Amino acid sequence: MSKKFEIVAYEDATPQFYKEIGFKAGLEVHQQLDTEKKLFCRCPAGLYSEEHDAAIIRHMRPTLSEMGTYDGTALMEFKKQKEVLYLLKDESVCTYEMDDTPPFLINEQALEYAIKIAQMFGCEIVGEVHIMRKQYLDGSIPTGFQRTAIIGLDGEIPLSDGRVVRVTQLNLEEDACREVSDIGHRITFRTDRLSMPLIEVITDSSIDSPQMAYEVARRIQALTRASGLVRRGIGASRQDVNGSVAGGSRVEIKGVPRIPMIPKLLHYEAVRQKIFLELKDEIARRGILGADSISFVELTANPTVLKIPIFARAERVIGVLVRDFEDLFTVPIQPGRTFADDVSSIVRVVACMDQTPNIIYSPRPDVGGPDETQWRKLRSDVGARDGDLLVLVWGNHRDTEIAAGEVRDRIMAAKDVGVPNETRKAHTDGTTEFERVLPGPDRMYPDTDHPPIPLEGEYIEQLRAQLPDSPWDRERRWRNLGLSWQLIFDLIHERRGDLFDDLVDRTTFRPTVLAVAITQVPKHLVRAFGETAKENLSEEKIFALFAALNDIGAPQEALWDATRMLALGEEPEKIAANFKPLAEEEVAEKVAEIYNSRRGEIKSAEMEAKVRAVMGFAMRELRGKVPGDKLYRIVAKMVKNG
Repeated sequence: MSKKFEIVAYEDATPQFYKEIGFKAGLEVHQQLDTEKKLFCRCPAGLYSEEHDAAIIRHMRPTLSEMGTYDGTALMEFKKQKEVLYLLKDESVCTYEMDDTPPFLINEQALEYAIKIAQMFGCEIVGEVHIMRKQYLDGSIPTGFQRTAIIGLDGEIPLSDGRVVRVTQLNLEEDACREVSDIGHRITFRTDRLSMPLIEVITDSSIDSPQMAYEVARRIQALTRASGLVRRGIGASRQDVNGSVAGGSRVEIKGVPRIPMIPKLLHYEAVRQKIFLELKDEIARRGILGADSISFVELTANPTVLKIPIFARAERVIGVLVRDFEDLFTVPIQPGRTFADDVSSIVRVVACMDQTPNIIYSPRPDVGGPDETQWRKLRSDVGARDGDLLVLVWGNHRDTEIAAGEVRDRIMAAKDVGVPNETRKAHTDGTTEFERVLPGPDRMYPDTDHPPIPLEGEYIEQLRAQLPDSPWDRERRWRNLGLSWQLIFDLIHERRGDLFDDLVDRTTFRPTVLAVAITQVPKHLVRAFGETAKENLSEEKIFALFAALNDIGAPQEALWDATRMLALGEEPEKIAANFKPLAEEEVAEKVAEIYNSRRGEIKSAEMEAKVRAVMGFAMRELRGKVPGDKLYRIVAKMVKNG
């Protein structure tokens, strides 16, 4: 077992470590659907722009749920007092998105796509679709709520080791705005992505390691892409990752943009929760943070404060004095992050104090804060004893008071709950920071603007008959053909599975060679020659080219050079004519010519080295016109016979 307050490195963690801390996780994968229109209006989907034609400013306020209560997340967002600026582009937004008109009836294409993908997961499709409202007061949706609906329940994701992870539900919902900036009390969004249809795939919490979470996410991605019904590209797919340890709480890491980030994020979230639980135990052991342990001290007019540059423009300075807590405030919780950093991120988010630093708890002359002498004087002025913690916050009157309250509340939460339920923001190094408190059930309520949608059994079965093969079935078939996991992933990722199956049936080229030729080679050529090459390398043209090469008996080595010619715009039939295989006599004559003309360039006397040298010369002229093993046999014979 790891030591108290120890940050176990991701690279050093073992399955036993996760078992000992009681690790578990679940995923919520959001994937945009490749529809022509948005979900509840008829604006085009997928039209992104960095320009805008108009702007609207809004202020959000919470509303009561159907049960007469407020959602905690909504109250926290309201506390920020954010001014929300929306940048509008005429061609991609309408009055529905701005909450000035009711929604249109649901996009039937999006509903059909969602049902099909739910069926591919093996979900039980609901008999009637009910649109719900989910409160979002962070400004990302101008209405203050997201329209969402459950489409399927109780699906499954089979894993490579034989285990199965359940899909608890699959939802159809509208996407939110794209954030442009978040500075102080103003947050700015673009609305082009707003209301685009997406599915949300929610798993159960049976995931017992970060590596297992990675595989589950990859398999969800594989299935959605195999459907051919989802969008690709940056922002089209985002993962929310839920993690906890025994005795901890469910914490959501929001909007993870790339699946490879998931394992490290989950690992260091588990480490963070382990340390906070240890911190809670240490607080109890010491018997600290009692009723009168935390107090606020007004320092705005303190003579020492008035001489410190960083406070020069502050309307207010408050000291938060915490008895016997100084050493615990700087306990590391993740690589490069301490408990103090966590508190700082909460102050930044809730009090909108995004200056750096936004709290001071030790001498900081490097940023214009107090030096050693001033810090000792301030501690004396507030009555701090050895071991007491003093945290200073400053700014305008309202924000400073909110910041002081957040410092107090987060420290008390370490004593009372250890690990609060919250949503956290992901960083690329695997660490996270506070984003908001975790939403509760009070944020959901029925949408009375949209009627229920009955789903008839005949309609459901009609859609089921149109489903492509499950990626799990394809995976088994492709593994039997000798493909590696990476090639299988590439076929799915590049949406070339159907082309691969057709080529395996139509040609005699080795399956592994075909897989490389239709996935990795085109990617290289597009990088080399640009978008024109991408257009030339359509599935139809690749199929026609490879079929023509197969019909004339071209060796599989011809596929690479032939594909390059296709990328440059030549027609498949003309390309194939360049790779008509030579008779063995012709090959022998060519090799003899090459050998005799290049003898002087061959320096080595060792026989195998001579063969390799001649083989290299021969490949330059004969690549794609004779199989490599056959060419090698002819070259070796000629060199050995002198």
